[in-house]
Amino acid sequence: MRAEDDPDAQIVVPTPDAAGPWSGPYVAGAAWAILDGRGHVRVNGREIAVEHPGAYELVTHPVSTEAVLDLEVGDGVECIGVCFAPGLAPPGA
Repeated sequence: MRAEDDPDAQIVVPTPDAAGPWSGPYVAGAAWAILDGRGHVRVNGREIAVEHPGAYELVTHPVSTEAVLDLEVGDGVECIGVCFAPGLAPPGA
């Protein structure tokens, strides 16, 4: 069981999902992109290979975190949307 699936877990509501490629501030335990094609995306300076259509984890945090996503979509790749997963409330929140 993931920690955020525990019935007693305190969860922070994440930033709403966004259509298409999206960059900006967010609150979440993780951010994912729905990608199609073949090529690369760059996320906060880190390159991720896109080898098939599907969901790709962009960033993950141990607890819900306020951060900024910088997503650059390379040639040959289409970003259908960006999704944010809920995260555990930080200790003491």
